[in-house]
Amino acid sequence: LLGGGSVLLGRSVRGDSNIRLASDRRASEVHAEIITKRTGRSHAPKLLLQDRDSSNGTFVNGRRVHQTDLKDGDVVRIGDSFVMARMRPARVQDVSSDLIRGTSPAMAKLRCELASAALRPDTVLLLGESGVGKDIAAQWLHRQSGRPGRLVAMNCAAIPNDLAESQLFGHEVGAFSGAQRANQGFFRAAHRGTLFLDEIIDMPMTLQPKLLRALEEQAITPVGSTVPVPCDVRVIAATNGDVPQAVADQRFRGELFARLRGIVIRLPPLRERREDILPLLYDEFPDP
Repeated sequence: LLGGGSVLLGRSVRGDSNIRLASDRRASEVHAEIITKRTGRSHAPKLLLQDRDSSNGTFVNGRRVHQTDLKDGDVVRIGDSFVMARMRPARVQDVSSDLIRGTSPAMAKLRCELASAALRPDTVLLLGESGVGKDIAAQWLHRQSGRPGRLVAMNCAAIPNDLAESQLFGHEVGAFSGAQRANQGFFRAAHRGTLFLDEIIDMPMTLQPKLLRALEEQAITPVGSTVPVPCDVRVIAATNGDVPQAVADQRFRGELFARLRGIVIRLPPLRERREDILPLLYDEFPDP
């Protein structure tokens, strides 16, 4: 938007380069101005915000200002309207997605990383806090990969330790008490598709070397069997924990961590992409 010159903000300003807040009665006709300050070829331009003697004042990050420099992520309040300043090149590489939504630079970068990773056979490790959408990212990765099999998800934190191996690799009839029928397990169910291992940091230590062997050999051995079964599976793992610290604490095998981190992608939390909050809220709770 700010290629050079200045931008006016207000209720009555006109022109494609200005920001008109026609429905905001608390905004003045010409409320404020953002001026681009050139600082030399080797430096990015700076933005100067000036209040234009407005009736209700101009606020930046909750503080009333008359004139101030704007930084990336600053939130300007004019009347009842909010404008966020974002510093990014005029041309930003992006990939369209109906699942990975958001207009922030962080989400454009994430979509590009996921699209690039989808076409490669490497294992993917998704890192991010709870609620950032690691499961959605795994769905889009699988869809974009073109693999003909299913996406199968396993929550490593929700399966009892004594059932984890059977759940992951399956079992034969009579493998243990109560095993009256065979079970193929998550790994074989994802044959020619994608296996999503959520909360990988909580996988039992006893199961980790067996998963490592399965990844290296592309074959699994069901509980109660001695015959390896080939499996063509692409693995995506995810965690909100600190995997290097878990390795240092000997709660997670370093060899498995090295095998899983073929491609590492970090998903940004909402606080790093605040401009996406209101659009996501409107999508979730549209007006009746």
